[in-house]
Amino acid sequence: MGVDTSEHRSLDTSNMFNYAFANYKLNNIINRNDEIAEVSVKRGLKEKVVLYAKEDVNDLIKQNEVKEYSYKIDKRTITAPINEGDVVGRLEVYDNNGNNIGIVDLIVKENIKKHNFATLFLSNLKNIINGYL
Repeated sequence: MGVDTSEHRSLDTSNMFNYAFANYKLNNIINRNDEIAEVSVKRGLKEKVVLYAKEDVNDLIKQNEVKEYSYKIDKRTITAPINEGDVVGRLEVYDNNGNNIGIVDLIVKENIKKHNFATLFLSNLKNIINGYL
């Protein structure tokens, strides 16, 4: 760092850390395991499943700065069977200037089995009786 002694180097390092902690903060945008969306499941025993963020998305901003964020959800077609922890999409986070802040996988937290002939027949019969078809 261009200083003559280790004491000066330590002082400069300490000053840089103090500046960073005094002027910047970590803004948590998405928490790990936040519910992001609910989507339909094709051929599943459950009709819908909730998507969760696999990890946190954070942004380093100035202490007094306020930012707005936009989100783009990229969901894949979800067809049963699905296992807990399967990645079924992703979430992209952008700041108000259009800069990509982060991308996080979307996962499911439950197992959803596939319809077999009997459950599919009963489901369709129920829909006919209720007038959905």
